[in-house]
Amino acid sequence: MSINIKLSQARSGGASEGRGYFKELVEIDRDGVFFTCKYFAMASAGVVYHVPMLCGFSVEEFKDMLISIGGDKYQRMDPTKGKNPFAYMRWAFGVKHKFYKEAEELAKKNFTWEKMRASGRIGKFTKPFITIAKFSDVLKVLKKDLLEDVLNGRIENPLEIISDGDPGSLTNLITTYYFSDDGVYKWYPPLERIVKVTDRVTPLWKCYMMAFANIRPFGKIYKLDFGGKNEERPFDGGVVTNFANLFLDKYQLISCVKVPTKEELEVKKGIASLSYYNYLLQPAEKVGKAYPSDGRNLHGFYDVSDEVIQKEYDFAVKNWQTGKYFS
Repeated sequence: MSINIKLSQARSGGASEGRGYFKELVEIDRDGVFFTCKYFAMASAGVVYHVPMLCGFSVEEFKDMLISIGGDKYQRMDPTKGKNPFAYMRWAFGVKHKFYKEAEELAKKNFTWEKMRASGRIGKFTKPFITIAKFSDVLKVLKKDLLEDVLNGRIENPLEIISDGDPGSLTNLITTYYFSDDGVYKWYPPLERIVKVTDRVTPLWKCYMMAFANIRPFGKIYKLDFGGKNEERPFDGGVVTNFANLFLDKYQLISCVKVPTKEELEVKKGIASLSYYNYLLQPAEKVGKAYPSDGRNLHGFYDVSDEVIQKEYDFAVKNWQTGKYFS
């Protein structure tokens, strides 16, 4: 049996909630699903879970890859809980020097654009897209908000600054970039179209690692080619386009986090609202939920620990025929 999917695809981010994608991945394996759609776009956790599949690895092989990554105890930790700075430092050190290092080695060894093209999982004319933002774009907005606050005699903490601004204007300042196997594209709001900014191709493993982190305390600072004279520091695309939305094509979204509504957007502002705003510019024609089997709760932010992954995989194997995504 095989199923050919012609509707463009998008996969959301969602940190450790990405484990909910296992059920979809088992279905792809068991039913022989392949994609001849125009686009297959991914953001953040959507990249982590779908690049291996697109490169031809089975869901069981991918599960074993995740389990092979060391630093299990650090993966289970959640640095957002508690206020002990030493506990945070211990978590960051372990993630950076054990988990993150081994994840990079795995990505370099297994994930290339050439493997993706040769896998048979996507068609000759299907364009894979990995959404990434520029760090400088995000920083520019934060600096602008901070300067305005200082001039107005107002001092805010960083989280409040992130919430400043109308998303309609911010989307012109923080661009959505799409990295692919033939170069880099960006969404250009004034013309309402996607334009190519460079033919230079960034290695797939680097794009993959962007889905894990690009923050100095617990990751490596990569620089990517955004089409300018010099490479620039990227920012996880989940911040700006967490639903990997495709502005100019009908598409199916499978999301491991709740899909936004217009009502929810009305109470959000600033960078925190950009993913909602961008998605609602053109919502998906078809939406599928890929929530984790134990509910939509984050474990550790990076939790791909052995127990959690094996549990989710086992659930997916037993339940993959219930509520199929593609039939």
